[in-house]
Amino acid sequence: MNESNPQVILYSRPDYTGDSYILPADGDTYTLAATGLDKISSIKIPGEGEHGFGRVVELYHELPENHASEDNGKQLFAEDTPDTGEWASAGWVRAEARSEVRWAGAQKAGMNVEEDAARSLGERTGRFGR
Repeated sequence: MNESNPQVILYSRPDYTGDSYILPADGDTYTLAATGLDKISSIKIPGEGEHGFGRVVELYHELPENHASEDNGKQLFAEDTPDTGEWASAGWVRAEARSEVRWAGAQKAGMNVEEDAARSLGERTGRFGR
């Protein structure tokens, strides 16, 4: 996958089988019909993109604009998902690169995000110090 053009892979069947569609992680919302798939049963989300941005996929049962302030009409996927379950029949899909995905994953793993970020910055720039 081209890191300057982040993408995710959608599959029509569980366990990354069936027809597939490469969806750009550009933040645009696509209809299920636009993907050419009859449903989205599994999702492959490649590793971190440029600058530590993670990719997320959002599946919607309703047109996203109809519930902008509610989360009950959408489901967010931030890692490979072999079976999307009830969300396979979602009518809309959006993928994008988000920096908070990296931080949320680190926090979930029990890491100290600020120390990790400082260490990471120091490794990239050669500047270590507090």
